[in-house]
Amino acid sequence: MKCDTYTSIVVADDALIQLFHTHGAVRRYDAGDRILNAGDHPSAVFLVRSGAVKVSVVARSGRESLLEVREPGALLGEMSAILGGGRSAAADGLVPGELLRVPIAEFRRELDNPEFAKALLVETARRLRTASLHQHEIAAGTARSRIARVLADLAGRIGVVDGDEVHLGALSQQDIADFAGVSRDSAVRTLGEFRRAGWVSTGRRRLVLRDVAALGQIAEV
Repeated sequence: MKCDTYTSIVVADDALIQLFHTHGAVRRYDAGDRILNAGDHPSAVFLVRSGAVKVSVVARSGRESLLEVREPGALLGEMSAILGGGRSAAADGLVPGELLRVPIAEFRRELDNPEFAKALLVETARRLRTASLHQHEIAAGTARSRIARVLADLAGRIGVVDGDEVHLGALSQQDIADFAGVSRDSAVRTLGEFRRAGWVSTGRRRLVLRDVAALGQIAEV
C-alpha cells in the first residue's frame, strides 16, 4: 500500500531557503535517529527538507521533554549559530526524511546579507507566533480534549497517510503528554480510552490514528 509522505516546500525567491538549496549537503534520517545533542558545539545549521523532526529540551536531571515539531522549511540549530555556545536542545527524527546541512561559518557569513537576515527574522517570528498560539490552545480544556487537539493537529501537519490510517512517527506517550501540557498518567489513561474506542493504535514509539474525525470532535470540547 502506497503511503503519502510529507514533502518539502521550496520558495525559490526566499534568501533563507535559497542558501540551503544552493550550498546545503543532503543528510537523510530515519524515525528515532538522533540529529542534534543538547550541549554539543554547533558545526552546522540544518533545513528540514522533508519528513519531520522533534525538538526536545533537556532538564538538569537529563529528562528530555518535547518542545515542538519542525516541518519541511523549518530550521534546526540556527539559535546556537546566532547566539554562540552549545546546542540548547536535542533533535530527533520523527517522520523519515532529509535535511540540508550548511556549515556554521557559511550561515554566519550570510547574516551580513540584509535579504537573508530579513528572511531569518521572518522565520523566527513565525515560529514564535506558532509557539505562542500552541501555548494558548493547550491552556484550555480537559486533558482529554488537549490530547485530542494535539493528535488532530499533528495529523494535519506531519501525518503520513496509509489507507485509512495516519501515522505520526516515533512519538512516545510521554511526548504527547509534554506537547499537550498534561501529566504522563493522564496521557496514558486518555490514549488507553482512545485505543479502546478504536481511534488510535499505540506501540513503542509508534502512534497511529484510525479516526481523526472523532479526535477532531473531542478537540473542540
